[in-house]
Amino acid sequence: MLGYNDISPTNIPLLITAASSALLGVFAFCLPDTPPKSTGKMDIKVMLGLDALVLLRDKNFLVFFFCSFLFAMPLAFYYIFANGYLTEVGMKNATGWMTLGQFSEIFFMLALPFFTKRFGIKKVLLLGLVTAAIRYGFFVYGGAETYFTYALLFLGILLHGVSYDFYYVTAYIYVDKKAPVHMRTAAQGLITLCCQGFGSLLGYRLGGVMMEKMFAYPQPVNGLTFNWAGMWTFGAVMIAVIALLFMIFFRESDKEITAIDDRDIALTQGEVK
Repeated sequence: MLGYNDISPTNIPLLITAASSALLGVFAFCLPDTPPKSTGKMDIKVMLGLDALVLLRDKNFLVFFFCSFLFAMPLAFYYIFANGYLTEVGMKNATGWMTLGQFSEIFFMLALPFFTKRFGIKKVLLLGLVTAAIRYGFFVYGGAETYFTYALLFLGILLHGVSYDFYYVTAYIYVDKKAPVHMRTAAQGLITLCCQGFGSLLGYRLGGVMMEKMFAYPQPVNGLTFNWAGMWTFGAVMIAVIALLFMIFFRESDKEITAIDDRDIALTQGEVK
């Protein structure tokens, strides 16, 4: 709707989002009161999930955490640049066509249980990384010049579902399996804070600096104001390196994925001698 009515370049989408968020906030006051069960003291450390940092003593969890944080940075390039890129290379109604990515997310979300059961968590996580790199590769060669290059743009959009679901949704499944029951909420919060918080923030900043300092043309070249191919290549290489690191250093099979023992956690915290 936003694309066909040519309002996506205006502030109207932001106003719609603000109004919708306000309505949801009001609706939240109508929900039933379901306070969480008390599990002991509550402080800022627990609220931010920092008590789950002890899980990083596990080598495989540390590799997973580090790669997840790094992946959030190049993944952010899609959110901030994809619409501008697709519009500039000649895709009509880019905003509307980008919703194919959301439909792709729904499909692969439903397919995720099959893939995790068939291939295991490590391979699904790795597949998410690889498809994200391939998606940027499609954008490097995509364009409106021919049917083939135009198709690459659509394939890049459709790969959003598999790249996001197969990595980050599977990541939460892995964390749920790895963390002890009493620490799962904190562990999930820690992953969210570091990846969708700090990781994405750094990605937005890095992307903006790279576009301004390295990939902006002084004068338009073939109708383009940015070296989009260079930007997407940079993102693809980043993800490929992350995938390689993950493949080499993450060595935990599905049969070996078990919750870290509470006694091991107590030992690392000095509570058991």
